Amino acid sequence: MKSNKTKILLYISLLCIGIVIGIAIRHYYNLPLSVDINIIDVATLVATVFLAVYIPEVLDRNFQEIKDKKDVILKKVEELHFLNRKINILVQSEIQPNTKSILIINNTLDIIENKLQTLKTLVKLGNLKINFSPEINKIETLIREHKVLIFNNNQDISDCNFTDEIKMQEEIIFNHLDHNFCLLIFKIA
Repeated sequence: MKSNKTKILLYISLLCIGIVIGIAIRHYYNLPLSVDINIIDVATLVATVFLAVYIPEVLDRNFQEIKDKKDVILKKVEELHFLNRKINILVQSEIQPNTKSILIINNTLDIIENKLQTLKTLVKLGNLKINFSPEINKIETLIREHKVLIFNNNQDISDCNFTDEIKMQEEIIFNHLDHNFCLLIFKIA
């Protein structure tokens, strides 16, 4: 709202400066004026002024809108990336995980799945002309693999154990996820 008031004030001040300069030039310099008005020249002048003012405003507004959409999507991707790193740190640091860390990992994986669905919705509603589907689908598949690897399809969460083999596979999945998150970030930016 403040920027619109600033723009209107700027346009009015430019118009006033133009009128003052026009009066000053007419007053001090006797320039010959045409007696008749050429309608084609007036139409050309109006069209030129319209294009010089309106088109840059519309383009700037459209570019800003696209940038804002990309910023929101980028923020969600960075949140997902951070949560994925948090899981990796928890898995790599635990030899015999306690119930609290298992619950944190399970909760974080659920949050990642929800945020991924939110990201898919934002991409769909954003109507950006870039296709993010391959990266998002790959990330979704890797997250499912991640969850299956960590919990080994156990119904009892407290029965989880992080062996060296699981840690190594988890690190590989994390690296693939990291790679796909980076690709998605570069594609958005």
